[in-house]
Amino acid sequence: MIQKIKQFGSMAELVDSVGDSIVPFSGNSTCEVKIIQKTKSQILVDVAGVAIGIIPEGEFSYDVDELKVGDKVLVYILMLENEDGMMVLSLKRADKDRVWNLLQNKYESHEPLKVKIASVNRGGLLIEFGGIDGFIPVSQLAPAHYPKVEGGDANKILTRLKSLVGDTMTVKVLSIDQKANKLIFSEKAYSNERLITASEDLQPGQKLKATVTGIVDFGIFVKLDIQDASGRKDKIDGLIHISEISWNKDEDWKKKFRIGQKLDVAVVSTSGGKVSLTLKRLEEDPWKKAAHELKQGEKVEAEITRLTPFGAFVKIDNQLDALVHISQMDKTKQSSLKEGEKYKFYILKIDTENRRINLSMKKPGEAEKKESIKKKITTKEPAKKELAKQVKKVATKTVKKVVKKVAKKITEIAKSKK
Repeated sequence: MIQKIKQFGSMAELVDSVGDSIVPFSGNSTCEVKIIQKTKSQILVDVAGVAIGIIPEGEFSYDVDELKVGDKVLVYILMLENEDGMMVLSLKRADKDRVWNLLQNKYESHEPLKVKIASVNRGGLLIEFGGIDGFIPVSQLAPAHYPKVEGGDANKILTRLKSLVGDTMTVKVLSIDQKANKLIFSEKAYSNERLITASEDLQPGQKLKATVTGIVDFGIFVKLDIQDASGRKDKIDGLIHISEISWNKDEDWKKKFRIGQKLDVAVVSTSGGKVSLTLKRLEEDPWKKAAHELKQGEKVEAEITRLTPFGAFVKIDNQLDALVHISQMDKTKQSSLKEGEKYKFYILKIDTENRRINLSMKKPGEAEKKESIKKKITTKEPAKKELAKQVKKVATKTVKKVVKKVAKKITEIAKSKK
């Protein structure tokens, strides 16, 4: 309990005010004092103008280096009077009340503060701030410190967290409950606020320098070096999504990058403090090049990447994906085709809008020519049959007529002889 000490102008006023209780405070309580002298081994203070107190080195607080003569501080009364007639006081034991008040003020004002990581567990970081234990859950770490581990391996996550012990972080108080002795910090809350402010001036297409801080299945986390309009330099976090790493989708991109690697990147977009970046857009789009250099009907060499029942997927110049439909395969070679092997193909169609190329193993025009001949033959066969039918029909009728006439003639001759 903090005692409010009234200031007295003279000993007479003090006696008149407190009567027999000449010292207006008691042990095992706290009161406010004023520093009058400070050395490496002790601090002397004025206690309400009626007593001199001493704070031994062993009772200094965590922020003693910041204290100076003239400051008013909260102390804990260990002894009302020692053999030298001075009160023995402690800053350290009064810290908890003072620190809880400070933390409550930080929580209400949303102001950041710096904390030091004392230890870790699988759930996050353990903080000791002015004698009070606090906690930063893994979910409340900024992207730069979040343990980005493939597959979520618990042991690897713990190893990453342990590397942060001893570091200082800037955080915000996320929740505080003095009665329950619970204190939760968030680095992410401070980081997000800073990101929003720092990223407001970034423009799509803007080129920046970046350092790789994490490599995961869905992309690369980086730290960006930026400078605002006033010239103030800052570092913020960004992400290069897997779709923005390379034009070559089949490339094993993880082998090309490592933690700490320096990169040139460009801004794709910013939203709510999240900065999306690209690597591939700093290079020429191979599809634009294809639109200018490849021509329909041209013969090219391409590698078969995958064989399917309906055809084959191939890659031209290790960059452009294309499709060979089964109807466009050479039947004499179809059974001998192998994935990973290169073959000659003809370009049937280039669709730059949908980024598609259709290929054929047959020379353009040959298939159409064969189909045309087949069609003609197919269409002539019914005509021939019909003609033969008609000829046969006419011939039959003609024969019948001739036979009939001959028979009639024979009959007539026979009658005349009689």
